Amino acid sequence: NIWNLVNIQNLANIQNLANIQNLANIQNLVIIQNLVIIQNLVNIQNFVIIQNFVIM
Repeated sequence: NIWNLVNIQNLANIQNLANIQNLANIQNLVIIQNLVIIQNLVNIQNFVIIQNFVIM
């Protein structure tokens, strides 16, 4: 029972797991808010009350 059990397992389990994740999560969030709120509130009230009470 000469078992030349040459269990040669050249298990070259070469895992070149080049898990290269170039996660260039570049977020150029340019939020430009030019909020120009112009309120020209011209409340002109000309109350001219003329009362001529002429009692003769």
